[in-house]
Amino acid sequence: MKNAIFIAGMLLSSFVIRAGDISKYVLDNYLIPVGQSGSVVGRIYPTPSNVRLLSDTSSLFRIDLKEKSIRLKKNRALSAGQTSYRYGITLLIDGQQCEFELLKDGFSKNRVVAHRGAWRQKGVLQNSVRSFQNAVELGCQGSELDVWLTADNRVVLSHDPHVYGLEVENITSLQLFQQTINEKDPVPSLQELLIAARAQNSTHPIIEIKDSQKGLERTLQLTDSV
Repeated sequence: MKNAIFIAGMLLSSFVIRAGDISKYVLDNYLIPVGQSGSVVGRIYPTPSNVRLLSDTSSLFRIDLKEKSIRLKKNRALSAGQTSYRYGITLLIDGQQCEFELLKDGFSKNRVVAHRGAWRQKGVLQNSVRSFQNAVELGCQGSELDVWLTADNRVVLSHDPHVYGLEVENITSLQLFQQTINEKDPVPSLQELLIAARAQNSTHPIIEIKDSQKGLERTLQLTDSV
């Protein structure tokens, strides 16, 4: 099975359904275009019967009931110079209260992707939080990272099956943390990396799912976990 690769720009945004299945409703896009008033931001899937806007503290958005989508208002647009880039809205979708976080599209368009982050020049660990942050500082459009599943089913970053001499798939995340905390770049979880990634909107994290050495079932479990 070939390694699976996901561009995780949408992972910089999040949604929460307060009751029921958190995966029931998603948007096909979370990025807000710049300089385009009235444009569609994202359509709701699966397509609901009824949608109502409950909260929009920025007063930027409206619901297109025909398309079941979120749009910018006709007289509202984001400018390139705006420093704010994360916008939360709350919808009532078929009786469920759903919160979405939308992100201003300030991402670089230079098609440069840092492999395992930008690590070589500054001597940091590949697939680390610092290697991602270095890619952001360089203005890369993306920063590629590789993930594995630990023995206790946590997603962590590493290019190879071993990191710091530790076998990632046969060690718990706590053991991995305890044995690398004194390093300048302790092995991070995917969650830690994505929290760091949400502090900016210029560089996409690009996730490569490594084939488990324990077989296809374990690889699919890793995919679900991601």
